[in-house]
Amino acid sequence: QLRGLVESTCTSMSEFYESFYPIDPELVALASQGKNDVKIMPALTVKLQVSGNHIRIVPGLEEIDTTLRSVLDHAIGAVDGFPPLDTSILPDYSPFNNKDTPADPDAEITEEQIRTDSAGITSQLMEAVDNGNGLRVARTDEESIVEAKERVRQVVTVNMEGPRKIVEMYEAFVHEYYNLLNLDPYKLGEDYKAAKNSLEQYQLDIEKFRKAATDVVDVTVNEVYMGLFVVQTEPVKRGIAAKALQMAEILLSQVLADNMDEMNEVCMRFEQMNSRAMEKPKESHEMKALKTFLEGVGKEQKVLHDKILK
Repeated sequence: QLRGLVESTCTSMSEFYESFYPIDPELVALASQGKNDVKIMPALTVKLQVSGNHIRIVPGLEEIDTTLRSVLDHAIGAVDGFPPLDTSILPDYSPFNNKDTPADPDAEITEEQIRTDSAGITSQLMEAVDNGNGLRVARTDEESIVEAKERVRQVVTVNMEGPRKIVEMYEAFVHEYYNLLNLDPYKLGEDYKAAKNSLEQYQLDIEKFRKAATDVVDVTVNEVYMGLFVVQTEPVKRGIAAKALQMAEILLSQVLADNMDEMNEVCMRFEQMNSRAMEKPKESHEMKALKTFLEGVGKEQKVLHDKILK
């Protein structure tokens, strides 16, 4: 009976997971928008998460496979090690004794007798457990059990293609925005500063990163149903949006810092010009030098004015 229980468990588990067919690749786009026809609700849930500069499926194939294999191992362990019981020690009134002489149906059975008999049976069972005399029902390395595990792994493997397609959709989205997840925020700021980009370019890129943080919500629905798995995408959306907003903030801080430096430089130059114009010459050559300076002030003012506008 225990052996049959193990075998039926392995068979039932394999057949259960094999009832979840992998999603048709042509239906992935519909599934990503929540428009596919779900006939059987998925049995397992996975999440898409940003990990460094990668998008990962959590839990992954190996972790899922290990967990499902352990389910079968625990099922085998649950029926293994039962101690054998010598039925000859069972009392006459027990329906499980193997004595030829049946118990007297009119015999009185006291509670004290039941407690004594129960203690004796328990003692024998515990002694058998202590001596390692348990029944060996099955082994985890048996062919039928190994085959059941492989059948389940195969189902998980082919169904994992669905979540991988969703990962590819988010990778394609990220690629449209300067391969966003691979960007180093500090290096971006330094590169921008070295390139001396225009204010217009700053504006374009800041708006593009902010757009990424907004548009990532529409890549897929929050829960994509595909065969064995329901794929939760909200974590990856949050991760991508956070990185996009971080990059936008880096550029905004950079352009503010650059403009502050330039404005300070312009203000300092205006103060220098004003101070020079207010000087009182004492000699004729000083007068000539001041006259030459004032004649050129208009041009320099125009340069500073253009710099402010830029």
